[in-house]
This record gives sequence, structure tokens and C-alpha cells, in this order.
Amino acid sequence: MKNINKLLFIVNEKDLNIQIGDLNNFLNNEPQFHFNQIITKEVYLVLKDISSDDFFNEFKNIEVYLFNCINSYYQVIDMYKEFNDTKFENKAKISQYLKPLIVQMYEDIISNFLLVINQFKGTDNYAVTLGTLKNSTKNNFDTLFNNIDIDFRNAINHGNTKIFEDRIEYIFSQGKNKKEFQGKKTFRELINLKNNLLDDCSGVFLALLIYLNKIDFFNSVIYNKELSNNIIFELLKLHFKSLNINIEKFEIYTKEDELGNNIFEVFVNFSTLNDEKEIKEQALKIIEIIYKYQKGYDKYLLQYKHDYSVGSSFIFDKNGTLEINLAIPEIQETTKSSKIYKFNHFLNIENDNYKLQEFEDKSQEYKFLTAKLFIKNKNISKIFLLEIIGTAIEDINKIENFENPQDSVKYGIMESDIINLHVFYDNKDRENLVIKLVDAKIEINNNFICTIWYYKNQVIPKLPYPLANKLKFEDINKISIYWNSNIDITKR
Repeated sequence: MKNINKLLFIVNEKDLNIQIGDLNNFLNNEPQFHFNQIITKEVYLVLKDISSDDFFNEFKNIEVYLFNCINSYYQVIDMYKEFNDTKFENKAKISQYLKPLIVQMYEDIISNFLLVINQFKGTDNYAVTLGTLKNSTKNNFDTLFNNIDIDFRNAINHGNTKIFEDRIEYIFSQGKNKKEFQGKKTFRELINLKNNLLDDCSGVFLALLIYLNKIDFFNSVIYNKELSNNIIFELLKLHFKSLNINIEKFEIYTKEDELGNNIFEVFVNFSTLNDEKEIKEQALKIIEIIYKYQKGYDKYLLQYKHDYSVGSSFIFDKNGTLEINLAIPEIQETTKSSKIYKFNHFLNIENDNYKLQEFEDKSQEYKFLTAKLFIKNKNISKIFLLEIIGTAIEDINKIENFENPQDSVKYGIMESDIINLHVFYDNKDRENLVIKLVDAKIEINNNFICTIWYYKNQVIPKLPYPLANKLKFEDINKISIYWNSNIDITKR
């Protein structure tokens, strides 16, 4: 394994099981590769001083803090990979990425880790906030708190901040007299703080990972009959992480059918796999491991998603044997960033007469766009409404939809094959549903005017519309219209 000396600087080789899949990330992948080696060594020495017996005896008291710390670290890594190189304006990047990421590292990673340490080596058993935990555990660390700004943390946690394009300003109180101070961090300072905190958190997490492996944490805890399902699931997720398998969640439920099957369901992200055969092999491996620790269910259902493929599922019987193998969808082009499609945004269209909003691309074999059309004049005539609908369709036909990395779809600058519009009077209703539930009864929304289905030509098959029998149908050239029966727009 490359760069192994970075770890041998921290721990003895006999303490290091380099088979752990996660260790590869810390040695070779961004951003884990930049972990703070000094903090990793410092934290590991503190953890190593906690005997395995003491750790397992206290496990019930620290289990929530431990897994909150672990899960939050993975969430931060996911957020970094998703947004760090996404091109925001500075003000948006501060408010939507840097500020929440820094808060999560302070509160969910560092604070939860210190709650674990405080159980064994703290001086204040009642410490719960980042500030009190820092004071309670500071004798154990020399460098861990270098990038922890308690005043800044307090200010952003309690909303005492103002965000500008190039900086964030904050107000905080200090001392018994609550004397008010002001501070600011420039955009570059926030970037540096984010990077330094991330490296510190990676250092903490790596030390924790090595320690848990050293005391054989998983095998020592998984058979404890007093564990809740939630903790068992957290253990399994951590175990799968060590195998480089990303389990998103587990669920147990009784299927509501005549058989009343008890189902164990697992949701997996297979985006790191680029071969259909690998996906099947990984699914079999996952259920084999789950069945080892979670017997007694009628069915085991594995559902997966992939950044470059449509998701699918596998169904296993009560013995953990593959029962139903649905077709594994083809993996698409993996050399292009999935963000291009994920963050694609259709601009709203508005003029004096209408607004087009909430666009959705449903293209497959045909280019198929949907949207909501809001009419500003509540006394509009049918003739003028149809003119607006025609203009709106022309506007939509100029829209470019992008290549979908998960599925092969029709895309580009071209006339849409199918357009579906839900037409409403402009209003303050947030959801604007065609139908809504009122006193347990389904009613047509009073602001709803009609649903439009536009087809480019007669060759394109017409799609079924589930609400057709509740609305009044009219066919006008290429447009199928389903009117709200409660509105007689023909008299206008």
C-alpha cells in the first residue's frame, strides 16, 4: 500500500491492520490524504491508553456519541466531494457550504469525539458543550484545539453572523459581564479554516479507526444481545465501510400483504463499481455478511443506486439465498461528472401574463419535459389562455436538457417530443397540487385550471394520465387538455 510510512510514523506496524479498506482512503484519496499526522498520533496515544476492557464496559454510555462522530465524518467527506469544487458565488458558498460544514465539524465530529474521551479522561463529568469539553479534556491534547475557535462557533451557532461576498462578520459575548466583541473572517480565512478543520477531523477519525481495529471492536460488540437494532445497524455499516462498501441505511418492516413477510432491507450505493458482474458479486457478499448476524427474516431485500446507472434490487429468501435477480441496468459513461446533470437548473420563465416554474426532465426514448404554468389574470378568457399555452410550449421547446449519466436519454437543443403542463391561477399556495386531501376526501384544487399534454406528432404514443376520469377532456390539434370541471372558462 502506497504511503504506508505516513501511518507507521503514527503507530507501530503490529497495531496497524492495513487490510481495513478505509485506510486506503487516508493514504491515497482526497481529502482524507491530507489528514493531520500530528493529531492522529496525539489522539491515538490517548486512545491507546484506554484498555479494551474499560472501553467495552463504558460502551453503553458512549455508543451514541461514537457513532454520531463516525457518521458525521462520512457525511462531511460526502459534502466535501459534492460541493468543494462546485462553482458558487462566494456569498452563497459561505452560507450554503463553508458555514454548515464548519459547524458540523465542530459540533458533530469534534464534540462527539470529546464526549467519548471525556467519559474516560475528562475532569468535568457534566461537560456537554464544545467549550466545556475543551476545558475538561485539554490536558490530554497539545494540538487538537489549535483550529477550534469557540467564539466563532458560538456566534455562528446562535445566528449572530452577517454574510458578505468576501467575508463573514460575527458578534460574540465573553466573560461574566457578557462583554460584546466583534470579529470577522475573510473568504480565504474560511477556506483555510475549513481545510485545517477537515485535516484535523481526518486525523481524529483515523486514530479512532486504528484504535477500534486494534481492540477488535466489531467482533467484540456485535454479538452483545443487549444492543438495539440501531446500534447493530451502525456496527454493520462500519464493518462494511472497512470493506469499502457504502451502506446507506437498513430497515426492518413487516410487509403489508397476505403473507405478512418480515423483511430486512438494505440500501447500498454501488457508485464505485463499474461492472455489472461486480455489482452482483458485491450484493451476494453483503447479504452473506448480513445473514451471518441477522437471521430470522422471511426475505432479505437489497436495493442499490449508482451515479451512472439506474438503480435496481436483489431479493433473497429466508436462508440468504438469491431468489429474484432483477436485470442489472447498464452502467453509462463514467468519465463525465455526474454533477453536470445533478446540478443542472432550468431557469424559470416569466412575463406579464404567466410564469413557468418547477421544470422536470423526464426524458427517456423521447425528450419529455414537465412544468407548472401560472396564469396571472384570474379573469382570463379561454381564447387568451390557449394563446398563452401555445407561447409557453414554444418557450419550452427552446430549452436544452442535458445528458443523464444514470440512463441513456434523448437530450440536447431540440423540440420536445412530449410536454406536460399543470396550469394554475397564480397564487400563494406553496405546493400547487392538482388534487389535495380535505377532511379525508380528495378534492380538485380551486387554483387548478387544467393539465396539458402536448405531443410533437401522431407517432409518439400518448401516455396514460391517472386523473383523466376526474377531469373534463378536450382535444385541440397536438394538445390534449384535461379541464377542472369546477371551472367553466368557456363562458369568459
